Amino acid sequence: MYYLNKPILFLITASAFVATKAQQMPVPAGRPKEPAVTAAGSFSEAAAPKKMNPDANLNSKEINVSYDIARNADIIIENSSRNLEIKTWDQPKVKITTTVYFEGDGNNIKDEDWLEKLNIVVKTTASSFKIKSGFASGGSYTLNGVTYPWNWSDGDRTFVFNGTSSSLRSISTSSKSAKKIITIYLPKEGKLDVENKYSDINIASDINKLKLDITNGNADLGNINNLILRSKYANINIGTVKTAEIEFINGRCSIKSADDLDLDTKYATVDIDVIKKLNFHSTNDEYEFEEVGSLQGSKNYGNLRVTKLTESLDLTGTNADVKIRNIDANVSAIKMDNKYADLRLPLKNLKNYNVEVKGSYNSVYPDKSNSNENVNESGYTAAAGTGKGATISVKCQNCTVDFK
Repeated sequence: MYYLNKPILFLITASAFVATKAQQMPVPAGRPKEPAVTAAGSFSEAAAPKKMNPDANLNSKEINVSYDIARNADIIIENSSRNLEIKTWDQPKVKITTTVYFEGDGNNIKDEDWLEKLNIVVKTTASSFKIKSGFASGGSYTLNGVTYPWNWSDGDRTFVFNGTSSSLRSISTSSKSAKKIITIYLPKEGKLDVENKYSDINIASDINKLKLDITNGNADLGNINNLILRSKYANINIGTVKTAEIEFINGRCSIKSADDLDLDTKYATVDIDVIKKLNFHSTNDEYEFEEVGSLQGSKNYGNLRVTKLTESLDLTGTNADVKIRNIDANVSAIKMDNKYADLRLPLKNLKNYNVEVKGSYNSVYPDKSNSNENVNESGYTAAAGTGKGATISVKCQNCTVDFK
C-alpha cells in the first residue's frame, strides 16, 4: 500500500447539536364513524351507515365498453387513485373493463352509463384517444377542520351505488373479492401516454412507445422499445427496454436489460441486470449493475457497484464509492474524478495497461502484476505488458484506490 501526501496530524473538533422539541399535533382518540351521503352529494358526520359485507349484501357487474380508433392513434390516460391494468391486442379498438358494485337492481343501466357514474371519461379526436379516470363522485367528509376524500382504491373501502339512481356512498369492508381494477385493451401500434397518481399500474404486454409519469404508486412494465419515465415516490419494475430516458426521485427502479439508457436520479435505488450503454446523473443513490458495457456520468454521494464492466467507464463525482468486481480484458479506458471515496478497480484480467493516480492524501493498493511502478509527490503510476492497452486514469483526493 502506498500513502500519498499523508498529513502528519489532523485535529477534528465537533460542535454540540441542540435539539428542540417539535410541537405535537393532536391525534384523534379513535377512527371516526363512516359518514353518510346527503342529498347534496356531501357527507354528514351525524348519520353513519353500518359496516357491510359486500359478498352478502351487494350485487356486482362486469362492464365492458369498446371504442373504434385508428391503429396509430395517440392514446392518453390520466388516472388518479385507481389501479390500472393495460394490455395490447391486434384489434383497432380500445376496450375498458371494470367491475361495479350496487344495491338493488342495476342490471338495467347501460355499461356506458356506469362509466360515467364511476367518473371514467372518454374523449376522442381524429388523432388521439383520451381516458380520464379519477375519484367517483362521492365527494369528501370533514373532521376537525380537515377534509378527507373517499378513495376508490383504498384497500378497506368499496364504493357502492344505488342501482335505481346516481347516489353513491363508501362502505368499509374486509372483503378481498371486491375488484377495484380498470383493465384497458389497446392496439399494439399505438403510442401510449400515461399520467398516474396514488395508484398502481401493470403493463404486461409489449409496448412500442410509452411515456409514463407516475407519482406515489408502483408500476410493473413489460418489454418497451422506447420509454420516457418520470417517477416520484414510486417503485418501478421494467423488463427489456431498447432506449429510455428516466427521471427518478425517491423509490426503486429495477430493469432486466437495456440497450441505451439515460438516467437522472435522486435518493433512489437502481438495479439493472444487463445494460449496453448508460449515461447518468446521480445524487445520493444506490446503483447496482450486473453487467455494463459503456458507463458515463456523474455521481455525488451514494454507491455504485458493478459486477462486470466490459467496455469503458467515465465518472465524475464527490463522496461516491465505486466498486467493480470484474474488469473485462476488452475494457479500453477507465477515467475517474472523485473525492472522499473508496474505489475498487481490480486489474487482474488486464494484461496490457497503464495506470495513473493523481491527488493528495490517497491510499493506493497496487495490482501485484504491475511493472514500472512509480510513487512520487504528484501521485502513482504503473504499467503492465507494453503499457499501450487499457488506460486507467484516476484523479482523486482523500480516497482509497484498490487495484487488487
